[in-house]
Amino acid sequence: MRRVAAMVDFTFARAAVVHTYGGNGHKPVGPAVLLKLSSCSFTRTSAASASW
Repeated sequence: MRRVAAMVDFTFARAAVVHTYGGNGHKPVGPAVLLKLSSCSFTRTSAASASW
């Protein structure tokens, strides 16, 4: 993940979804964090599928 984070700028994600955030409730998880977790999950799933 560190290699991916070094190559990909995830800061675009907040600007893309900032209009959907409300003012009430809990502090949301940052969109960059969600993208990083999703990509991590995708690569692990892809690696597991490739070993079959």
